[in-house]
Amino acid sequence: MTYPKYQTPVYKPLPKIQRKYST
Repeated sequence: MTYPKYQTPVYKPLPKIQRKYST
């Protein structure tokens, strides 16, 4: 499981944006 460093920060804001769509 090799996750790029640039993908780690991109994954954090993803769940935040999904929360807005869920509302």
